[in-house]
Amino acid sequence: MLARLKGMLHPRRSLVLLVVFLAGVTTASATWHLPGAGAGAARASIDFHAPSVTGSTIAPQGATAAGGAVKPGAAFVVYANVVDPGVSGIAWVRTNVSALKAGSTSVSLSHCVTGCTIGATTYGWSTAPLTADAGPAQGTLSYGVWSQDNANNLGTTVNYPAIVDSTAPSVTAAVVAMASPATVGWVRRSGSYTVYANAADAGSPASGIAAVTANVSSLTPGTTSLSLPACTSSCSIGGVTYGYKSAATTAGAAIADGGATVTQAAADKAGNAAAGSASAAIDSTAPTVTGAVVVNTTPSDPGYLKPGNSYVLYANAADTAGLSTVTADLSALTAGQTAVALSACTTTCTFNGVTYGWKSASKTAGASLAAGSTAFSVTATDKATNATPGAYSVTVDATGPTVSGVAVANTTTNAAGLLRKSGAYVVYANASDSTTGMSSVKANVNTFTSGQTALALTACTTSCTVGGVTYGYKSASKTGASTLAAGPASFTVTAADGVGNTTTATGSATVDNTAPTATAAAIAATATGMPGYIAQGATYVAYTNAADASGVYSVTAKVSSITTGQTVLALPACVSGCTIAGVARGYAGAPLAANASLTGTSKTWTVTVTDMAGNATTSTSQTVTIDNTAPTVAITFPASSYAGGWLAGCGTASTADICGTASDATSGLASVQVSIKQAAAPGLYWNPATSSFSSATEVLMPATGTSSWSLAAASAWFTNLTSYTIRAYATDAASNTTTTPATTTFTFKP
Repeated sequence: MLARLKGMLHPRRSLVLLVVFLAGVTTASATWHLPGAGAGAARASIDFHAPSVTGSTIAPQGATAAGGAVKPGAAFVVYANVVDPGVSGIAWVRTNVSALKAGSTSVSLSHCVTGCTIGATTYGWSTAPLTADAGPAQGTLSYGVWSQDNANNLGTTVNYPAIVDSTAPSVTAAVVAMASPATVGWVRRSGSYTVYANAADAGSPASGIAAVTANVSSLTPGTTSLSLPACTSSCSIGGVTYGYKSAATTAGAAIADGGATVTQAAADKAGNAAAGSASAAIDSTAPTVTGAVVVNTTPSDPGYLKPGNSYVLYANAADTAGLSTVTADLSALTAGQTAVALSACTTTCTFNGVTYGWKSASKTAGASLAAGSTAFSVTATDKATNATPGAYSVTVDATGPTVSGVAVANTTTNAAGLLRKSGAYVVYANASDSTTGMSSVKANVNTFTSGQTALALTACTTSCTVGGVTYGYKSASKTGASTLAAGPASFTVTAADGVGNTTTATGSATVDNTAPTATAAAIAATATGMPGYIAQGATYVAYTNAADASGVYSVTAKVSSITTGQTVLALPACVSGCTIAGVARGYAGAPLAANASLTGTSKTWTVTVTDMAGNATTSTSQTVTIDNTAPTVAITFPASSYAGGWLAGCGTASTADICGTASDATSGLASVQVSIKQAAAPGLYWNPATSSFSSATEVLMPATGTSSWSLAAASAWFTNLTSYTIRAYATDAASNTTTTPATTTFTFKP
């Protein structure tokens, strides 16, 4: 390799040095000194490598997003990167863009100073702005770039494509949405939002979208060109997938509520532009939470909760622009449940007269919740992410209700604790709960009636007192099993409060299957008290004895054959006059009048005794004899022919009395009564109470004996030679009394 070196010589003197580069040597130096001619030094570098173009693009003037396309008639710039493998450096770079701009076959590129990054590539060389011809048809053309280094090595021309694109792109869809949660079309003051867009370029060939921007100055004042790069994640919102998405942007702190418009601009790589718009509603007014209630699920009890039970939260919330979410922090009730979602309530939404619009899924309360008030909160968030929390509480009830009394009673007697097989009965209970109230009261009476393990008791409104105790709950009537054995039996009553806490109480009963007994039944006329006979129209009383181990509940008599209609005559316990014909009776009815007409010789009647368990016995038919014939009576002393000898007039020595006879053919005599009256004025009757003739009305005195009777009458009663009238009446056992008395008038003589 030869190189020419130059140095310093004396004027009008010349020197030529020949330097030979040995293999592997890239630089050489030489010095010289000539007497009288001067001295010099030189250095030379070897460069035999041409420079190369490593990359180039063409882009609209001012566009930096992407290159590779030109718009007819528009300004453009060519960018290039060139390297020189040698050491001499780049002397110049040129481009032939005559396909785009006629005659521009060698346009110089200079070192790029600003705006040198196109897309992701930074270029070192660029042309001054050039204007493309207006005529090129849409399609792909080429341009060439080449360079030369300082050693005059000329690089190879590299051709690059340039798309001629005269078709504007389009913005096909755009929305504004709050950033979190992503709700379409809403923005709030100082809130974070995102702009989404879809843009397409339809040139043939299409140069492609270079940039999408949005003018969001209506939301964020001063931001007129917010970049929307290609979306790579979370690109779907409102059911639409978008290709371009801005970074989260903060809305202005002072923007007013109302509508706003955001415009989008899409530019393709050739500089063609298109516009789009999206509307947004600015809402900075928080929603309201007006009510919330926790409802224990089983049983349903709003405002109360049992530890370990399932529950549902209901709430009311509203917003003028619409709600996005309603959530609740229930972590105090259920561990970890800090953001429970509520959805729109469509069924079973009304509690305590309030209809709720939002409802959670079923949750399970912690098993160890402490009794008392427990707080929770509900937060409503609108579509613009304005949020309002509301504080509420629920009462946790872990205590079972109080069961203060239970009883079972048969429906026949309402006697507490006494039942019989095949008999109807009712269960009673008193139960209360001061916190959540009562949900249910149920009895297990399977020992009485097979299968009745959960007999419902409801609030008692009538016939609620049993055994002197008034109960608040009462079951429907049930029938004891036909095989129910006599003896003690038990049952249980379980009361549940409003949230399902339960308390069980045990009750007992005695099963009595033995019927009571009825003995010594009798009917007696009230006038005589003699059993077994009755006269038509007479007043009578029915008597009986009754006994039972569990106690006698009622005694009745069916005497309708004697007194019409009297099929169930009550015979209460007898308190006086209970011994008839020497037999004491424990039960007696009220006096009744026999029918005015009783025919035949006898009538039958029965007694029914019911014990406290409801067992009943009806006696065999009892018979009473009908006697409608009055007895006869006669006075034997004194006779109307009496002429003296008052003492022993009836045949008894030293006895002063009146005597006679009587008879009765059917029921027999019951009594004889006698009256004595002055025959002359004033015509008064003897009154034993005053021991004188002082009564203006007849006074009947009982005689001794019946068929042969007598009445003591001292001679001192009478006035000598004064006339008196004696009358005698006989009454039989059926209470028939002599209609016409036996009468005699005599003049007293001692």
